[in-house]
Amino acid sequence: MGGPVYNYDSQLKSSVKFPQSYDGKFFAYEFGAHWIKPISSDSSGKIQSIDTLTNGRDWANLVEPIDTEFGPDGSLYVLDYGSAWFGGSLDAGLYKIEYAPGDKAPTAVIKTDTSSGKAPLTVKFDGTGSTDPENDKLSYAWDFDNDGKTDSTSATPSFTYTANGQYHAKLTVSDPSGRTGVAAVLVTVGNSAPVLSFSQPPNGLTFKDGDKIAWKIDATDPDGTPVDCSKVQVSYALGHDMHSHNLSQATGYSGTFSMTTAGHTDADNFYAILSASYTDTSPTAGVPDLTGTTQIVLQPNSRQAEFFRTQSGVQTSSVAGAEGGKAVTSINDGDWIEFDPYDLQGVSKIDFRAASSGAGGTIEVHTDAPDGPLAGTATVGNTSGAFTTVSAPVTDPGGTHKLYFVFKGGSGDLFNLDAFTTS
Repeated sequence: MGGPVYNYDSQLKSSVKFPQSYDGKFFAYEFGAHWIKPISSDSSGKIQSIDTLTNGRDWANLVEPIDTEFGPDGSLYVLDYGSAWFGGSLDAGLYKIEYAPGDKAPTAVIKTDTSSGKAPLTVKFDGTGSTDPENDKLSYAWDFDNDGKTDSTSATPSFTYTANGQYHAKLTVSDPSGRTGVAAVLVTVGNSAPVLSFSQPPNGLTFKDGDKIAWKIDATDPDGTPVDCSKVQVSYALGHDMHSHNLSQATGYSGTFSMTTAGHTDADNFYAILSASYTDTSPTAGVPDLTGTTQIVLQPNSRQAEFFRTQSGVQTSSVAGAEGGKAVTSINDGDWIEFDPYDLQGVSKIDFRAASSGAGGTIEVHTDAPDGPLAGTATVGNTSGAFTTVSAPVTDPGGTHKLYFVFKGGSGDLFNLDAFTTS
């Protein structure tokens, strides 16, 4: 993505402006890989250096950056799309990155038990997710009703809204040095957001190309207003890495989508996204309509092992004979990889494509944690280094879970894992 060029202003009085060392650098950023990289070039435009401001998974915790701009105070503003597609995302936001030598500013985080409803509306706020880079003790200041006054200094206060309208409840957290972080959440009084969920299919269900997947939506309006079925919007998109392709749309409470891999290959990390939304008609004059959303993910029945969500101890490497050219390597006793979400409805076994030049080992399928309930086990023997399919009969634990493949065996590298298929 094309970002801004930083122009250092020596006359600007700002404690948060980027330093002169960034002057003239082009700040490129990447939507799917999350990073922001300052790039310097010479007078002819030839690149001299590429540095990393953030990899998006360190202090910045970027999800999907879609725009960046330097502000008048010399700090960098980043617009983040968030992790949900089409219907909005709770982790979307506008972030301000300040240059702060020495003590760093804390980050404010707000959670609520509700954000809309009829008056009087009592909302429980929680700011305990706020953090400080130096782990300093934080103080809290809440402004619930936009009057500019501090209404509470508790980390977990409650507030009752008696008048209809919309309010930006704001939390300011401060560390002992006086640096602050701010977060806000929109509270609507006089209307309740619709509540939607997929009753079919389950979140994490596996599919293959050509499957017909039936879907059903449950939609209610907490205010008691009947939901207009014809206005419930449902979409099917194929996710690929950190972006998606919108493939089909429908309206109503139920229907069927034809699943497709849309030309994606073994080298692609793809999955299906089903989203639903509904906008109500506000029962209160002067209070806006609200939209409720829900989203689930369906998993391809065959997936490359290197597309794990989290891991412990392993590496991803290019391996001859591996589908897509890569496999999970450096597997030792006790290492694991994790995939989420998965529902094993209709699945009786998982086939693993693995290769070993030694004694091999076992692949244990656990749910929810590396030491969670055991759903199945596959044994990998000496395959003379060639990829071979081994099977783990599995028992469906029911419901949606994280899947952990836990590797067991003797000392040293046990085997390489290329892919797995549910059937």
